[in-house]
Amino acid sequence: MKKLLALLLLACASLAHGAPAVVQTSSTCSFPQGGAGSTCVITFTGITATNSIVVASFGASNDPGGTTHVSCNDGTGYTEAVYRNVNSGGNIWNYVVIVHLHNVGSGTHTITCTNPAGTFASYGYACAAEISGIQNAAADATNGNTGNTSTTPTTGSATPTTTSSIAIAVVSLNDFGNPASFGHPPSGYSSRCVITNGTAAGSGSVDSKILSSIAAENPSFATSANVAWAAAIAIYKAPSASSSLLLRRQR
Repeated sequence: MKKLLALLLLACASLAHGAPAVVQTSSTCSFPQGGAGSTCVITFTGITATNSIVVASFGASNDPGGTTHVSCNDGTGYTEAVYRNVNSGGNIWNYVVIVHLHNVGSGTHTITCTNPAGTFASYGYACAAEISGIQNAAADATNGNTGNTSTTPTTGSATPTTTSSIAIAVVSLNDFGNPASFGHPPSGYSSRCVITNGTAAGSGSVDSKILSSIAAENPSFATSANVAWAAAIAIYKAPSASSSLLLRRQR
């Protein structure tokens, strides 16, 4: 009887927590023209306590080798999940980065993202998604990919460890002057924010997909030949039934 009761409690805790979901997406901010330390500010209202915020940024920078990364902070620093960059010619590097903050407070979050690189720091964008039902932990799986010849850029393969999770994919294309070449979102994904040839950063998008099986994800975009690109994916999983029950006991 005790064993049966325990199993029922675990099942109820899992159902009560719910599957991962995108609650809302912010508007897209841009880095103003300037030198090192330019910022991009997202004002995100109506956030529900204990949810998570995931921010993705894409653009171009004159940061050789990608030694400095875009970072985000709303009074608490966000944790970087994945970063990739690719040389787009000369000193220009197209980059993508995904960061997150779990168990957030309710209300309005003013998220400041900073590009610490040099004079091309203005060529970049960021947007945020409020996500419910994901574990307060590092991303379950991540990957990233870069190239300059493929017409179907991919993020690289990432496989969730559970049957309930959400994937966030981001791409940055150096397709300035040829925006019609950009094909998005990847098959099965929902578009969250997109910039098509806004500045010399070219194009980019952030997309999401609810996952319900343990299978490899490798979303692909489309562009013209000989365009430099960087792409990345981060997968966040739902809490296990046991961790959900523990949280309920602690409240």
